[in-house]
Amino acid sequence: MKKSPVTEAHRVATDIAAIKSALQQQGYTTRKRPKQAAWTIIPLNQRLILKSYPNS
Repeated sequence: MKKSPVTEAHRVATDIAAIKSALQQQGYTTRKRPKQAAWTIIPLNQRLILKSYPNS
């Protein structure tokens, strides 16, 4: 049975919130990239890491 788009969007939003929360607990900062499904992760030593959410 195929999942509804609303259910899938809710799952993605929940996953993203959990990842951001875990990163913030470790002292990382995240910034959403404009017009992309990607975030910039800034660790304590200020070297930038780019992570995008996979389309599955």
